[in-house]
Amino acid sequence: MKSWACLIFISIMVAPSMLYGYYFNNYGDKVANTMEFWQTKETTYTDSTALYGTPSIAPGTDTLEFHSMNFYAFATNGSSDLTDGKLETVIHAKNNPSLYIDKIKFEEFGDTSLSGTGNASTYTSIGNALFVKVREINRVAISPFTIPVNMSFNQSYWDLTTGPKSAVEWSGIVEVNLTQELRTRGYSTGFVTLADITMDNTLNAGSQTSTNALIIKKENNGLRVTPIVPEPATLLLLGLGGLLLRRKRSKA
Repeated sequence: MKSWACLIFISIMVAPSMLYGYYFNNYGDKVANTMEFWQTKETTYTDSTALYGTPSIAPGTDTLEFHSMNFYAFATNGSSDLTDGKLETVIHAKNNPSLYIDKIKFEEFGDTSLSGTGNASTYTSIGNALFVKVREINRVAISPFTIPVNMSFNQSYWDLTTGPKSAVEWSGIVEVNLTQELRTRGYSTGFVTLADITMDNTLNAGSQTSTNALIIKKENNGLRVTPIVPEPATLLLLGLGGLLLRRKRSKA
C-alpha cells in the first residue's frame, strides 16, 4: 500500500516537469561601460532548453544583449503551444559618485507567420510583463519598492481572419523612468543606483486542422536591456545646480 502511495506521489510531483519541461541557468555577472549586471538568470517551466541563451555586453555600451535566442511557439494541425520564460538580473551603477540609473530601456524583436485556411482559432500572440525593484538610492539601501510595467508592442496578436501571413515583423519597447518614479513617490532628492529586473515573456500559438502558426523572437539581438545614464553635460548641469543652491543658502 505504501509503495503505491509513494508511486502516486512521485507521479504527481514529476508530471508537470515531464509534460512542460524545465530549464534554469545562471549566466553570472557582466561588466558594462558604466553599469554592472549581476547574476543574470533564466527560468522556464514550458521548455527543457535555454530560451534566452548566454547574454553579452554590446562593446563600449551599457546594453545587455542576447544573440543566441531559441524563444518561439509553434502550433500545427489543431495543436497549441505556450512558451514562457523568466529573465532576472540586477543592475548596479559602478562605484562612481556621478553614476546612477536614470532610466531603463527594454527592447525586443521578432516575427510571426500563419498559413492555411482558418479563422481566429489559428493565431499567435506575445506578452511581456516587467518588474523593476528599486533597492538603493545614492548607494544607500532603502525599503524596496517595485514598479510593474507592461511592454508596448507595435502589434501583439495575429490570426487567420485577415488571411495568411509570412514573416510579419513585430517589435516591443518600453522605457522606465526611475528618477521620475522617485520624485512621484516623494523622494525629492537622490537617484537609483541598484535595481532588480524581472521579465516574464510569453509567446502563444494556436492552430486548426491543416493550419500552422509560428511566432519567434529574433535569434540575433532579439532582446536588449539598456540602463540609461545621463549625458556628461546633464551631469554637469546637475552639479552646477547643486552648487548654486548651496551658494544661495550660504548667502542667506
